[in-house]
Amino acid sequence: MQIRGLRHDYALQVDALNGKYEVYPRFLFGDDFVPYEDLSVDYKIFEGSEANYSAMARSYRKEQLDSGRVLPLKLRAKGNPELAYTAESIFIKILMGAKGNGKRIEHQTPETEPELRVLKTFDDISRIMEKLRAAGIDKAHICLTGWNTGGHDGRYPTIFPPEKSMGGYGALARMMKKAKELGYHVSGHVCHDDAYTVSADFDMADISKKRGGQARVGGIASGGLAYKMCYRQYFSKYLEKEVKAMKSAGFNGGYHVDVTSAIVPRPCFDKNHLCTSEETSCYMNKIGERLKKDFGMFSSEGPMDNLASNLDNALYVAMPPNNSLNTPLVHRFVPFWQIVYHGIIISNPFYATIDYNYKKTKRMSFPYPKRLGERVRGA
Repeated sequence: MQIRGLRHDYALQVDALNGKYEVYPRFLFGDDFVPYEDLSVDYKIFEGSEANYSAMARSYRKEQLDSGRVLPLKLRAKGNPELAYTAESIFIKILMGAKGNGKRIEHQTPETEPELRVLKTFDDISRIMEKLRAAGIDKAHICLTGWNTGGHDGRYPTIFPPEKSMGGYGALARMMKKAKELGYHVSGHVCHDDAYTVSADFDMADISKKRGGQARVGGIASGGLAYKMCYRQYFSKYLEKEVKAMKSAGFNGGYHVDVTSAIVPRPCFDKNHLCTSEETSCYMNKIGERLKKDFGMFSSEGPMDNLASNLDNALYVAMPPNNSLNTPLVHRFVPFWQIVYHGIIISNPFYATIDYNYKKTKRMSFPYPKRLGERVRGA
């Protein structure tokens, strides 16, 4: 089963009764939806020895490759030294710092925002790279999280200057110089999805709106209540400035963007930047294309299929609830996505396998809808 029309506007329904399972799409026709194309579903029958997930995955892989929507990594890496390097290196993501918003302050100001917890400075990253080299690591793609002003999820859409308490521009330059000496590549984690009122660049006019005009919001993060950006606005208003600043700062390890490939594209009903969910997907891909052009590769958080033609690296492919198999209708995971995109998109299997060797102090959970067909808050 493949959803062709309204492909971003459905949820899969799974029913189990008396040992009989049924799986079908439920289209989310509600207050926040306006049809923009015909609903279309294709069905393909797999029988006999081919009635399994492997055959289904291989069939879809062939369709993706034959259509030209995706290209093998080997072909894309030719003449692209950054992508070739990342494909052969260890991808190491390091959290440098974040504000401890335990009081869940929704609307922060520079005077009331929580204290930033610095876990690593730029000079610390230089020392880590030296230890990696001493351990015999020849190639490493270092992805820095929380290096930006205010730390991780601190003051988006404001990114610069680099966090002063971590060393600011001077220490960032020293770190980049050290990375170049050691032959390592460094990318900076950014986010295009969330915006916080503590940001000097926050503008409610750029926030994605629901059909009734309400601003879309997510949960409360380090920077406060996360307002959801319209990707059309981000592409048109913020991306050019961001790209120039990142290049000037010396980042040379491709480009990693949080959230984008981990969410279903959403519509925006702001009359000044109307977008269907399909048009939002187009702007997500336009951003990916631009970043690939300037930085060699586009990396993001998840494996959403609408970005397959531009995504080079998926930070993780799946995030089970609480990183465990505690969903009643799920008894095992199968590598369907990996069969489709092996040799096409670099990936890591689970959220739990990011920094897997570090003891987790808090179990992570994914905000699944409580009711069938319900959208996650902010989605």
